[in-house]
Amino acid sequence: LSSSRALRVWRQEALALSARRAATIRGVRVALPAPAMVAENANPRTFVGVLPVVTKAWDGRKALSVRLGPRLTSADAQPIATADFAPDAKYIALCFSASYCKHCAHFVPKMQAAAPLLRQRLGVEPLLFCNDRTEEAYAEYLKKTGLAAVAWEETQILKPILREAWGITTIPHVVLLDAETGAVVQNNVRFQIEEVHERGEVALATFIRDSPDAAEKPQATMAAAPAPKISLRYRLTGKDSIWDMGHKVSAGSDDQFMCENTVRVRAGLLHLTSWSVLLQHFFKAWGDDVNLVPIIFPLVGFEFVSSAMFGLTPFSPYGVAANLIAHILRLHVDWKPARPKRFSWFVGLGIASLCLTANLAGVVWLFRVALFSCAVATWLECACGFCVGGFIWNYLLTPALGLTPCEECKM
Repeated sequence: LSSSRALRVWRQEALALSARRAATIRGVRVALPAPAMVAENANPRTFVGVLPVVTKAWDGRKALSVRLGPRLTSADAQPIATADFAPDAKYIALCFSASYCKHCAHFVPKMQAAAPLLRQRLGVEPLLFCNDRTEEAYAEYLKKTGLAAVAWEETQILKPILREAWGITTIPHVVLLDAETGAVVQNNVRFQIEEVHERGEVALATFIRDSPDAAEKPQATMAAAPAPKISLRYRLTGKDSIWDMGHKVSAGSDDQFMCENTVRVRAGLLHLTSWSVLLQHFFKAWGDDVNLVPIIFPLVGFEFVSSAMFGLTPFSPYGVAANLIAHILRLHVDWKPARPKRFSWFVGLGIASLCLTANLAGVVWLFRVALFSCAVATWLECACGFCVGGFIWNYLLTPALGLTPCEECKM
């Protein structure tokens, strides 16, 4: 198919499907031999995550237009063809943000300040993907930020698709795209942008970490951007200093961050600890006269206190072990706000203390309830990424105290 005919055929196919299926067509490789491969009865989830790959039949930015829609909204609120946006750019930094997110309000000015250096030295051009829920809020946010953005109508179609395909669960989140192919170069460069803002040209050397040419690897998927090569020291400390205590700390902000994947590994270790107590309590796996609760509680109690007060390193034994496991498995670093996590670990300390008290007092039913609560909570965190303490923080505690909920913990 010629480029013009291929684009026309795919758009006709898109109009014939529902809005969600139409959106997924933008994720289908444009070099497919025929649009009939996306049948009316096809499962759209099958096609989520497939990169549009530029072939000789496609000219320049048309693949990016297929991914983000034919038109964008310019910084002065005028429609602009996607193919004409930032013609000299090598990369597009697609920033998922919203006016209601306080962390976005912290981050976007940093991105704007770093943009001239990124544009000049690396050819990176910022582009907003606004997550606001009304068109009025969208227009107001664009006016406030002064940045070009994906068109409002396109965001309403693409938002659920890109969230699922790129694993976006919190904002702000910045996906680095190849400006020509639309291929994902790196899934989240938010903290690299902050480092450029804080450290200037020194941070440019490590801005794009292990970024392949997507056009040369057509089998890659949107969700499969390569994990950056991260040092163990960075994983343990978040920066160059041990005093960050397992957190990432951004200049000019009081917020601290923890690696979500390391937190989930740690929850898995605590879940195994819960199971060891369950097996002993019900099946006497380690002998009839062994009571594991008083033996294990000092370790678990110290773990909760140290991690809640100081972070995942250097005092938390489970946190240090989780960091080592995450490093060995090469899990990517996904920084999330620390405050809800630290609150949830104080809640965990309370439940563990209840386990000990009920066990020593011989209140079997209360001990079992507390023990099962520990097992379920750690399983939800490890396997599902659902933090019970974070839920309590966002939906119960912050409204009751008049605090601002953590928008980064939800989308």
